[in-house]
Amino acid sequence: MKKYICKATGILGLLLIFLGISGAYATFSDSVTVKNHIATGDINISLKEYQKRNGKETSYRNPVEILPGDLISKIPRITNLGMPCWIRAKISFQNKMETEEGFEETHIKGISRGWKKRGEYYYYTKTLNTGESVDFFTGVSVPPLWTEDHSGQKLQIGIQADAIQAANFHPDFQEMSPWGNQTVEKCIHETNGKTDCKLENVKLSVKFHGDAQKLLAVPDDFFRNFGDILPGDTKKDDVSISNTDKETVEIFFRTELKNQTKEQKDLLEKLTLTISMDGKDFYTGSLKSSSLERPVSLGKFKPQTEGNLTFSITAPKDLKNAYALRDASVNWIFTVNKKESSLTEQPSSPDAPESSAPVKTGDSTPVLTMILLLVASAALSIAYLKLKKGDSEV
Repeated sequence: MKKYICKATGILGLLLIFLGISGAYATFSDSVTVKNHIATGDINISLKEYQKRNGKETSYRNPVEILPGDLISKIPRITNLGMPCWIRAKISFQNKMETEEGFEETHIKGISRGWKKRGEYYYYTKTLNTGESVDFFTGVSVPPLWTEDHSGQKLQIGIQADAIQAANFHPDFQEMSPWGNQTVEKCIHETNGKTDCKLENVKLSVKFHGDAQKLLAVPDDFFRNFGDILPGDTKKDDVSISNTDKETVEIFFRTELKNQTKEQKDLLEKLTLTISMDGKDFYTGSLKSSSLERPVSLGKFKPQTEGNLTFSITAPKDLKNAYALRDASVNWIFTVNKKESSLTEQPSSPDAPESSAPVKTGDSTPVLTMILLLVASAALSIAYLKLKKGDSEV
């Protein structure tokens, strides 16, 4: 019976020796949040009329009376208050006296060569950049053969001007309808015509700095190189992901929506986001990206290595004017995880020197392993006591 007792005490001794070795395992983690802002652009034009009197240009006023053969100075001027665009204009005539002829297009003077007549519209064949203006015509001539029979007429000349974005659109001026079947929508927003300047492009990066043990992102908005987005636009950029630590780390990515209104969420839902890591796509869907709220691993990065995260945002070609001048934001959160481990043998006797290694906050021996070892030790201790008792009875 003593042989079994020796075996039990021997196993117990090995377990206690194993417990005498403490395993220090820690997972270091750090996160950085990038708040990305996206905004839609605006197509907006103004139409004002001017006249020249005595060589000076003033706002247009209807003449008190006109005579046969007069040349009326009337200058419709179209100004672009929004983003670069194409424009077209249409003239309409009204005459309250149906028995006599009124004005018609042959009486319009001074239409420049930059305008081309197609169907009922005059199309301007150059893009109109932000802040630029163009004159439609310069005057209206009164037929010299008009007589007293034409007196008392109330004549009106109406002008309608339309605009369409220059980006992602190319008119064919050889066709009878250069703009194709594009639907012109009424602007339902207001603007003061202010256009924000696009900032200089900057390189985007997420870097784990080994010396500082800190994950940093530059700049604080990864959409800042985009400027405003218009229907049909696709904006692309890339982020350098790097590790300068001496250990291998794993970097994760997730998204988060915070403090967004229903209209802002609706805009994010309309825009398409595609993300890839080192050439492999891992997400294609709306910019709202609800499915990315759980972390996705971008990979494990060995010391002094880097990868490339590429992303693009696309606005649908049929994005309506209702979405003009809207803005929204989405947070991108990057997290780095690094496992740290070391084995330190505890002193076997009171005379052994104490370890001088610093204590790591939150560092502990694996809990499950400790519990199993303690249970095994307790079981062997009970078995040992039973065997000892049985041996005494013999």
